[in-house]
Order: sequence, then C-alpha cells, then structure tokens
Amino acid sequence: MPPWLTKNVGRCLQKRDSARRQARKQNTNLAWRVYRQLRNAAVQAVRRSKEKFFSTMASKVTTPRDFWKAYHSITKVHALLPNNMFLGVSSSSSSAGKAELFNNFFTSCFNPPSSCPPAEVSSSLPRLSELEVDGLDVLHAITRLKSDTSSGPDGISARMLKLCCSSISDHLAALFNSSLSSGIFPADWKISRVTPIYKKGDVSSVTNYRPISLLSLVGKLLERLVHSELLNHVLEHNVISDQQFGFRPGSSTQEAIFSAAHSWHITMEEGGSNVVVFLDLAKAFDTIQHDRVLSTLTSAGVSGPLLTWFTSYLSGRQQFVVVQGSSSTPTAVTSGVPQGSILGPLLFLLAFDGIFHLSLSDKSSLVGYADDCTYTKAAHSDMDLADINSDLLQITSWLKSQQLRLNHSKVKCMVISRRTSPPSPDINLEDHPIEQVSEFKLLGVKVDPTLTWRLHIDHVCARAKKTTGFLYRSFRLAGPSCLNHLYKALVLPILDYSSPIWDPAQKCHIQALERCQNFAARVVTNEWSTSPSELKASLGWPLLARRRLVQKISLCRRILQGDSLVPDSLFTPHPRPGMQHKNSTPLFRPRVRTNHLRNFFPIDVVGKWNAIPDDVASASSTLSFKLKLKHLYLS
Repeated sequence: MPPWLTKNVGRCLQKRDSARRQARKQNTNLAWRVYRQLRNAAVQAVRRSKEKFFSTMASKVTTPRDFWKAYHSITKVHALLPNNMFLGVSSSSSSAGKAELFNNFFTSCFNPPSSCPPAEVSSSLPRLSELEVDGLDVLHAITRLKSDTSSGPDGISARMLKLCCSSISDHLAALFNSSLSSGIFPADWKISRVTPIYKKGDVSSVTNYRPISLLSLVGKLLERLVHSELLNHVLEHNVISDQQFGFRPGSSTQEAIFSAAHSWHITMEEGGSNVVVFLDLAKAFDTIQHDRVLSTLTSAGVSGPLLTWFTSYLSGRQQFVVVQGSSSTPTAVTSGVPQGSILGPLLFLLAFDGIFHLSLSDKSSLVGYADDCTYTKAAHSDMDLADINSDLLQITSWLKSQQLRLNHSKVKCMVISRRTSPPSPDINLEDHPIEQVSEFKLLGVKVDPTLTWRLHIDHVCARAKKTTGFLYRSFRLAGPSCLNHLYKALVLPILDYSSPIWDPAQKCHIQALERCQNFAARVVTNEWSTSPSELKASLGWPLLARRRLVQKISLCRRILQGDSLVPDSLFTPHPRPGMQHKNSTPLFRPRVRTNHLRNFFPIDVVGKWNAIPDDVASASSTLSFKLKLKHLYLS
C-alpha cells in the first residue's frame, strides 16, 4: 500500500467506489453526476496527499541511507504468501505446514553424503596448515560489518557487535584461535535460517521461490578471516584457472564477456566460425559434494588442523525455513557449499576448477563466471566440427564425476560467424539435441550471431525507457533532485553495463542510446518544450558516448596495470613513440581486416588511449587517474 494512502484518502476512494456502484445500479444522470464529482475529489485528494508526502520526504532526507529507505518504502512490495500453497500433490494452509513444504523443496536438490572419505591427493604447493588471528584482525572484521546486516539464528546483531567491538575483539580472537587449532567449527554457527523469496510464476507454488539463508554473524566473522588467508594463498600460487572470472579480485562479468567475445572476433577475423555452447548447471552450489571440496583444498596445499577445520565446517550443517513466524523442522544439509556464507563462493571455485583443466581438442576453450560456462570451438573447416561432441562428452563426464547436473532445457548453441553459409553442426549433449538460437543473454549482455550487438542495444534502450517511465509515473511529484538521484542509480547502470564490450560505432545506435537520456532529462526536469541539450547541460549530464569512452579507457588502464584477469599482453607498447602521441606510454595499433574487429574494444581503445595527455596516463594511482580522466571528458 503506498505510504501516501492515508485514512482520509481511503474514505474518498470508498465514497467514489460506492457512488460508482450506485450509478451502475440506478443508471440515472444524477447518479452519474454524483459519481463524477466524487471521482474528481478522490483524484485531487490522492494528488494532494502525494505532494505532501514527497514534500515531507524531501525535508527529512539528508543522507543516502534516508533516501533509499524512503525509496524502498514506496516501491517495495511486501507480498503476503497466499492462504494455500502446494508442492506437487502436497498442500498446506497453515504457517507451519507452508514452512515444511518450503523446507522439503529447498532440501530436495541436495545430494546424499558420500560414503567414502575424501581421496588422498598429493600437492606440490606450499602448505597452509595453521592459522592464527589476533584482536586487531577481529576488530577490523567487525568494523567492516554493515549495521543493517540481518542477524542469524542466534539473534546477535551487527549493531550490537559494532557497539562493543573494542571490548569483545580479544575474546573473540581467543575463541576463533581455539576453533582453528582444534579443527572444530561450532555447531551453532552451522545452522542457517532460510526465508523464501518469490521469483516469478504462480505465487501458490513453492517451486517459484528461492531461499535466502542467514547465518550467525559471529561465525561469519571467523569465515572472513579464514577467507582472507585462503584467498591470498590461492592467488599467490595461481590455484584457480585464469578462465574463471567469478568471485575473484580484478574480475567481473565484463571481463568474462570480453574474454569470450575477443576469441570470437579473432576467429571471424581469420575467416572462421565459432560454435558456442552456453552451458547451464542445475543448483551447482547446492549439489557439489563435500568430499570433492575437501580434495581440492588438499590439492591446493591445505593440510593439518586447517583441513580438519574445513571438514568440520562443511559437515553437520542444518537449515530450517521460517514462514510467518513458524519454523520448519531442521534438516541436514548433505551437499553443497553453505549458502549466504563468506567461504562458500571460494570453496566452490576451488572444487569447480577442474573443468577448466580438461584436455579439450585443439581450438576449443571454456570461459566461466562461477558456474556459468561458455564452450567455444573455433571452426575453420568441417574437420574442426568433428571434435565438438567429444569435447562435450568429456565435459559432461567430468560433471557427472562431481555429481553436478546440467539443465538441458537451458543449454543452448549458437554459431557466431559472418560467413554467408555458416556451418550447422549436429550437437548432442547426453543424447539430448541442443537447440540452436539466434540470440542469447550471456551474463546480462545479449549476443547475436554476427556480434553487431544490435539486439543488446535495442534491449538496453527498451529497459532504460521502461525504467524512466516507471520513475515518471511514481516519482514525478518528488522534484528534480530526487529524480536525478533515481536516474543515476537506476537508469544509468542499465546504459553503462559492460559498455566497453558493445560500445556502438554506428551513428543510429549512438543516437538511439542518447535518446534514452534525452527522455530521462525531460522526465527529471519536467520540461517538455526545452531542447534536451539545454536540459542535460543544466543537469550536468555528459553525453553517453563520453561516458562509454571513459569506461573504455579505464578498463584499458586496469589491464595495463595488471589489475584485471585480462592479460596485459593484449596490448603492445608502441615501438616508436612520436609527436603524434599525447603521452609517453603510447600503444601500438595492429592492422586488422574487418570493421567489426576494428571497432571492438582492444583495437578501438588504442587510439583513445594514445590521445589522453601524459599527466592523465601516468597518474600515480587509480583514483587520481579516474578523477583526471573524468575532468578531461565529463566536465
């Protein structure tokens, strides 16, 4: 219910509805005249109440926290569960029964525990067998907690931990060291409280909800300290493949998309085609076996008390579901990495890393972001197509050995090529034919068979306009300042997401994107006769093309500085710097055959990098570089 729907407004709406029923019943001119009068009065009451609400909100909002609290009070829908819910043939109308249904569904994906102990794996890596923390480590971990973080089943809140952090940090350090040295993770910290969150579809079906798990915050403090040491060890010794871009420093979905798209562009530049299979795993984080996780930890050099601690950390876990104040019976978590935990994503990366070390055929590659994997076969002749099914068989065999399952309905194939007659391979996966598609959303970016990115640009424009329209309908009375904040928070991320990958070169696409910002400028200012250029100037909005330019150059610097998983060998220093270059670290632009590759990021950005002044290119820090670059192009 909108916060501006007060009791007085409610009475006006009730009178309007009553008059409408009477008018339909009597069907006289007088009755309809009375209804129209009450209808207009209700419209005016809603408008006045809404204006008063936004005026009060504007006077109270002084911090970003206040702003987003007010925003969520308007937009967040607190949906109640329906009276009756079902799972298969079972149904329930009581809170406790619904909780049991949800718990049965959420735990149905777990694999049974392995009957054999983890395989003994030898490792040539340096050992990581013991950890010790001190009060300062714990104090730093507590200060990183957000005060509004939800508490776990033990009820210990982040706010309470932060208020008494200086008094308890040494005591917690002693407790954590006792846990690490004894190899025992406390049982109370292994219990997770699960809340079902609606996704889409029939609200009465339990299968249309996803679980959100809450763990003890004290246990997560210990996890964070262990995670820091384990991550440093893993990165120092290159344990995880460079083709895995998920949950790693210096990586993002942008780098993962770029890595795949770059190989596709190179193949097409050489006159070949790319046969791409987008793999989709079903509940990978919930089904991976604990003994596989422990084996990969051993191969990564984890041993001794710390390995015993991880064994305790993964075993004996339980979860229960809370629905409308009622809790389900606690159920054992027999597989998967702990959801909602700090260590879970890193443990999954270690256990899943084996897929990137398979001996695939020549010209084949895998790129992954967590459990999302994209297989590519560069095909220059029909002979190259013969190995695709054997590669996929090898991948599925490895997944079966890890007791991971593919979601066959979501596995798709696409041939990315600019040939007039691209190949049409017959690809099967576990005796299931793979559907060949003409578009696919890869990590939020729509891919088309010729890599023009036209479909994605159309999708971005549609989403940006839809979101801007929502802002106009819901917040047009909030004033330009509020709408400006909302535009930058909700619309700009849509227009900017991974833009270095798909930044258009065609004028029609550039103009289509800019029209989205023009429409937003009119909505924010509520000016419909002034030119968009003047409105954007008054708001201090640069052209979107300038924003994409800044993002391209920023990504280039990250790669050159080694802050990205994309190798810096992507760029070559210019062998003969000259007067035509504006800085002392120019890059060499190789010759390419096609416009598509010429307009793609690693080639297109070279000229843009060479055009920035030396004081920007040689900035001492990333922050300084970004500030100077924004001042250069966005001021």
